[in-house]
Amino acid sequence: MRIMLVSSGGYQYLAPVIPAMERLGATFENIGLDPLLGPPPKWVPRAVRRYYFDKASIARYRERIEAFRPDLIHVTGIRHLLMKTIVALRPHDSVALVYERISTGGLNVLNPIDPILFKHPRIDRFVVPAKATINNWMGGRYSRGLVRRDRMEPLHYALHVPPPTSPEEKRAMRMRLGLDADAFIVGTVAYVRPIKQVELAAEAVRTARSDRPLVMAVVGGEAAKPAYAAKVRAAGGDRLKMLGVIPEAHRIMPVFDLYVSPTAVPGESFGMAFAEAMSHGVPAFTMNYGASAEICDHGHTGYALPESVSVWRRHIEELVADPEKWARMGAAARARIAERFSPDARAADYWRVYSTAIEERRSGRSG
Repeated sequence: MRIMLVSSGGYQYLAPVIPAMERLGATFENIGLDPLLGPPPKWVPRAVRRYYFDKASIARYRERIEAFRPDLIHVTGIRHLLMKTIVALRPHDSVALVYERISTGGLNVLNPIDPILFKHPRIDRFVVPAKATINNWMGGRYSRGLVRRDRMEPLHYALHVPPPTSPEEKRAMRMRLGLDADAFIVGTVAYVRPIKQVELAAEAVRTARSDRPLVMAVVGGEAAKPAYAAKVRAAGGDRLKMLGVIPEAHRIMPVFDLYVSPTAVPGESFGMAFAEAMSHGVPAFTMNYGASAEICDHGHTGYALPESVSVWRRHIEELVADPEKWARMGAAARARIAERFSPDARAADYWRVYSTAIEERRSGRSG
């Protein structure tokens, strides 16, 4: 099985699955389409620049396709990548096409392109990172008409489970970040903007009763939404620590005792940071909707909760006051990622979806 991965710049969320699929017999080529096709002419209006392509750029794309000879192309990203791939594949009707959409709200019913593009017969499978995304689209009166339901597949991302972090390492990391080494730290990693609802968790932490120091630590940029960041600071009060942007933030997840993801409706499209925290053995709380609620095993690895400060506060207080339960939840969180979201576990699903799409395309049952 030969798979060409296409994205804007070459980044792939499914990268951890690739070695596992290679062990099953797959061969991959990963290309960034924007550098391959080059920039559009200056006269093209800014609003449509990303949609521009010419014969020469499509010819370069076809040359890469013909050189690699894929059985399937997996496109990740916004719609202009899909448009260009459909055009480039016109002489190659036997090559299957999978399109991955990573945003929970990623269908635009007001965009005239989407109703045409997302029902295009050339797309063999439309994949999303969680069942919650499909439910969100199918629950919308207009969005459910944009895609063919018989082609939709949920494909969770994969994570590697890191080695355990010792208590000594955890204390040292906290001290480097300027955090109280002995506090119970509730953390989140997010661009600080309204949809993330960081203020809900911050208020729950500020008002929680605790016999030990209690801190809400927020990792992420806040410059884009300064008014909202001020709201978060007011909600968290003296218990809030804004740590700013930390590159490769997944490496500092062990400093948290609890990870929180109170993202507003429609919730997380997958919740990569949420899953990364769990992989480090950190219990995690999220909303009872969105993809992170699928990752959470409610009551065992953390909680999927309603949008209520009082409910969040009660469960935070419960975990702070019960170290044994906290330890059990952390161990269960790590085990869930290892068992359900490991590269080997996810590779089996990717292989199934790819194989089916290839078989249907070759037999003429697609479209």
